[in-house]
Amino acid sequence: MFREVKGQPGEGAALHSIGQCHLRRGQLAQAAAYFETALAIFHRIDRRIGVAVALCSLGEVRIRQGEYQDAIGHLRQALAVCREIGNQYGEIWALRILAQGLHALGQPAAARTELRTALRLAAETGSTYEQACAHRALAESHHRSSGDEQARHHW
Repeated sequence: MFREVKGQPGEGAALHSIGQCHLRRGQLAQAAAYFETALAIFHRIDRRIGVAVALCSLGEVRIRQGEYQDAIGHLRQALAVCREIGNQYGEIWALRILAQGLHALGQPAAARTELRTALRLAAETGSTYEQACAHRALAESHHRSSGDEQARHHW
């Protein structure tokens, strides 16, 4: 399919979608390869939203692979792009994944800071889904850190 749209944003999107299928199946190396190829295409055609999405997806793969510093690098780049283009939904997504990486590195306070930012942005956009995701992530973060009272606030 992606060969039919070669050289267009659709090629990058198709490759990214294939990467997402591999990610959902736990095939991390294959997912990363598709995301990296999509990222290269999006860079080449200067498709900023595609760059941000591919970076977020690579960040998620790297977290699952235990490569937390690499993941955080990808996610901080994605955040910068999302902020440059004004994509608050992408920013929320990147912040939630970034918090996972920070938790894995033993930085729960930093993770919760990012999650509170995601929650604030979700409220600003009016997205109840994103607010629920941020609340759940904050609750889980507090629960892991024995802050059950704070966890209950977000559940």
